[in-house]
Amino acid sequence: MQPMKMHLDRFRRLSLPDPETVRVLIDEHTAIVDALESGDAVHGHAHISRHARRVLETAPGLQVRNPGYFAG
Repeated sequence: MQPMKMHLDRFRRLSLPDPETVRVLIDEHTAIVDALESGDAVHGHAHISRHARRVLETAPGLQVRNPGYFAG
């Protein structure tokens, strides 16, 4: 689990300078909390799944823009 956390932390740090990314992440976290507070497990699961998949969508672009942080 620790190696995966290390990779996710790297993606987080590389994506945070983008203001649009920060806005999207805040919106996603807000939706997750709202679903949890309302007891809406179906929407909560959907929001968490979408949020977790974001790294798969953004990773290729981060790797292209920051090649020095990734092994070839």
